[in-house]
Amino acid sequence: MSDERPPTIDPAAALRWSRMAPAASPWLHEEVARRMEDRLQWIKLKPEAWANWEPVRGGLEAQALLRARYPDARCSLIESQPARAAIAVRAAARPWWNPARWTGGHTRRQTSLLLD
Repeated sequence: MSDERPPTIDPAAALRWSRMAPAASPWLHEEVARRMEDRLQWIKLKPEAWANWEPVRGGLEAQALLRARYPDARCSLIESQPARAAIAVRAAARPWWNPARWTGGHTRRQTSLLLD
C-alpha cells in the first residue's frame, strides 16, 4: 500500500470558485436536475417543505419544475453567497399580480455565509 496522499484542492481556488456568481445555471446542471425531477413522479408522498441548496449552481429551471410539481410545499432557498442569493430570489419570485402568490407554499430565502 502506498503512503502517498491524494492531491488536495487549492484553498484559494476553491474559495474563488465558491464566490463566483454565474448569471445563469450551467446547462449540464439544468439537464441533470430536469432528469432527476422527472423521476419524482414515482414518489407518491408530497412534501410539506423542501430545500433548494445552491439553486443558481444547481439549476434555476429545476426550481420552477419543482414548484410546479409541489405547489403547496414551502421552499427554502439556501445560498452561500449574497450575489447568488439575489439571483435565486429573483428567479423564484412570483409576479405580484399572480393569485398563486397568495395561496400555496411560500419561498423562504436563507443565506449562509462561509467563513474564511
